[in-house]
Amino acid sequence: MSDPLASLPAPNPNGLPVFPGRTISGIATLQPGVYTGLVRLIGNAFVTMQPGTYIFQGGLLVSGNSQLVGNGVMLYVSGGRIEVQGNGRMSLTAPTSGTYAGITIFYARTNSNPLWLSGNAVQNIQGTVYVAPISSPPGRQCQFNAGHDCHLAGENDRHRDGYHSSPRASCCHWRRHGHGSGRLTKPMPKW
Repeated sequence: MSDPLASLPAPNPNGLPVFPGRTISGIATLQPGVYTGLVRLIGNAFVTMQPGTYIFQGGLLVSGNSQLVGNGVMLYVSGGRIEVQGNGRMSLTAPTSGTYAGITIFYARTNSNPLWLSGNAVQNIQGTVYVAPISSPPGRQCQFNAGHDCHLAGENDRHRDGYHSSPRASCCHWRRHGHGSGRLTKPMPKW
């Protein structure tokens, strides 16, 4: 199967604000830009992402009882990984216009780290989660572990060998691995 998003360009970091990695344990707001180190949400952090493009060079960790919310955001993971664990929660919607309209998470084609979702949290992601194929071993995969639930919101879903699509949500991946009672759910198709 060919990659349906092979022509999607990586975001250009030139001109974007640059921020260091940081650890957040309280209430905070993130601005679009390049984050050069790991961004960690711990404890009872509540973090709001302003609309725009975020480039994570060191990854993103949402743990404990932390919550990450953002409308009109695109998370590009050029290094590290997105990991949600414990009771961490993400609620994200994609941009509605521009190059990344409909794309919520985009893993760099050169980043071999997995998208790691574990614990007891429920994720609500409206938009495409694009974990691009890579050719170098060990490959990359989406990890769903323990009691983790991930809900992709949309209608008229279609499924073709790892590509789940709908007008508002899809998950494009090449390997998915699950443990425990975790679930990946999408609305039933309307044919």
